[in-house]
Amino acid sequence: MTDQAGPGCAYRLVIRQPTPDFDLARNLEPISVKRGDTIDLPIAVTRQDGWQGPVNLSLVTPPELFGVRSTVVTVPGSGKEGRLRITAAPNATLGHFMTVLVRGEGTPANQSVVKDRPIIVTVAEN
Repeated sequence: MTDQAGPGCAYRLVIRQPTPDFDLARNLEPISVKRGDTIDLPIAVTRQDGWQGPVNLSLVTPPELFGVRSTVVTVPGSGKEGRLRITAAPNATLGHFMTVLVRGEGTPANQSVVKDRPIIVTVAEN
């Protein structure tokens, strides 16, 4: 291993006021839900720079994905994870590899913040 510290190395120091923020899990695994069924999808919330406000999680589906929905879940200020309950109606669009968005919304520092993470959803016959 080489020495990667010392006067011969370049450094960058950034000084700024902390900006409270949050982020969502970046690598969400593809999911499959059967028509008429409900699944729970855990979503990790990472808090940054001291932000402790709630995060509302929801599912944003494209118009061509009929019949797949979730309710809004609120992760409280001390929470690190929320579980989206995703339901496929008995007549939901059958399909493979449809991309939907898991959306996190919050208001750290009185400023609206929205974070989206794509996820692949397959709707299967029951």
